[in-house]
Amino acid sequence: HITSDLSEAYRLAADAIDRRIPCSIAYHGNVVNLLEYALHHNIHIELLSDQTSCHAVYEGGYCPAGISFEERTRMLKEDRETFDEMVNETLRRHFHVIKELVARGTYFFDYGNSFMKAIYDAGVKEISRNGTDEKDGFIWPSYVEDIMGPQLFDYGYGPFRWVCLSGKKEDLIKTDHAAMECIPKDRRGQDMDNWIWIRDAEKNNLVVGTQARILYQDALGR
Repeated sequence: HITSDLSEAYRLAADAIDRRIPCSIAYHGNVVNLLEYALHHNIHIELLSDQTSCHAVYEGGYCPAGISFEERTRMLKEDRETFDEMVNETLRRHFHVIKELVARGTYFFDYGNSFMKAIYDAGVKEISRNGTDEKDGFIWPSYVEDIMGPQLFDYGYGPFRWVCLSGKKEDLIKTDHAAMECIPKDRRGQDMDNWIWIRDAEKNNLVVGTQARILYQDALGR
C-alpha cells in the first residue's frame, strides 16, 4: 500500500495487525510527521529505526519536514543556509518524538547511518551517553550491538562470500549444495534460517551479474 494520508497509513497497519496478515505500507511524506501523528494519537509503535542517509545529512541525505522533495532539491542549489537550518530543526523534532515514543514502550535501534551523530551535531547533546560529547557513544544501541551481536556475531556468525569464476550457474548450484552440507541446521534457529536461505537462493533468483553468493555462518562453517 502507498498512501500520503497519515490516518490511512495507521489504519492500514491496524487492520493488518487485527487480521494477522503481513502488510507493507509506504507513507509518502516525512517520517517526523508520521511519528508525531502516532505520538499525538496514542498509537503504539513496537519497533522503530531510521535509514536516511545521514552520512550526507546536509547534502540531501535527510529531507526536512514541511517541504516537498522538489523544494528540497531547489533549496540545495539556491538556499543552502536555510536548508541546513531546516535540517537541524527537523532532526531535533525527530529526536524528541522518538524519545517520547521510547518512553511509551517503543523499541528504537540505530541502523549505523550516522543518524544519532547528525542529531548531536544539530545541537542535541542529550543524545550522547555522557550528555557532553561523543566519547562514550549515544543513548540508543545500534542493531549490531543489540541484535546482530547477541544473536549472530557473539556466536561467531559472520558473512561469507564466494564467487564462481567459471561464470556458470550450475557451478553456483553445486556450491549451494556444498554449503547446505556444512550447516548443522538443527543446532540453533540461526542455523536453520541460514540453511533455508541457501536452500532457496536459486529459486529466489538472488544473482545479479556475477555468479556469487553470501551466507552467514559460524567460524567453522566459513
